[in-house]
Amino acid sequence: MVIVNEAAVRRFWSAADPIGDRISLGVPARWMEIVGVVGDIRHEGLDAEANPEAYMPYRQPFTALGAGLVRGMTLIIRTSSDVATIAPAVRTAVSKVDDQQPIGLMRMMDTLIGESIAPRRLNFVLVTAFAVVALVLTATGLYGVMAYVVAQRTREIGVRMALGATRQQVLAMMFRQAGTMTGVGIGFGVGGALLLTRSMRSLLFGVSAADPLVYLAVSALLAAVAIVAVAVPSSRATRIDPLLALRNS
Repeated sequence: MVIVNEAAVRRFWSAADPIGDRISLGVPARWMEIVGVVGDIRHEGLDAEANPEAYMPYRQPFTALGAGLVRGMTLIIRTSSDVATIAPAVRTAVSKVDDQQPIGLMRMMDTLIGESIAPRRLNFVLVTAFAVVALVLTATGLYGVMAYVVAQRTREIGVRMALGATRQQVLAMMFRQAGTMTGVGIGFGVGGALLLTRSMRSLLFGVSAADPLVYLAVSALLAAVAIVAVAVPSSRATRIDPLLALRNS
């Protein structure tokens, strides 16, 4: 009898139920009945695809892959205690079954998982730090540019208000023009990001490099910065006397 994992079911049975089917491993052919399906184990890392696997009882003879095949065993124990506390009890339990059985290194599962994802975690921290710095610089630059553009148009605002334009009309005009500029800039930025983030796919696991939520959040943040950058100087310019604005510009 044999147990297969879910990766084997997906590849060889098209996700159908394989229970009761027979498979042969190695040469000469030795047919074994499938009696169960278990979850996948990612031996090469959490970001690696699981390979098809078959499990047989440890004491079941198997020489199809050679008489010298090394058959190791890994014991997984669920406990709330640490390694130092549980180790003596584990050694005692194994010794009662087979006092000649050597016991290798015992480690916490959290430690193994942490070592597996350590390189990815470092990449994540570095990329996140660079992304935050880039976002802050972008927001600061956008605010400065938009505020400068509005400040340069103080004379125009004074002229429009002297000719009878209301404060609401001036603000609507400034927001409309700034919105157009910001929208075009965000559009080009998103397009460039979609092209450049293709090279980041190897650094990601379980998420897409083109996550629409991320692009939407960043675009909304930059749009909010642009609105503030336009609203503050525009509102200030519309409150001053038109003649003073014309005289000082």
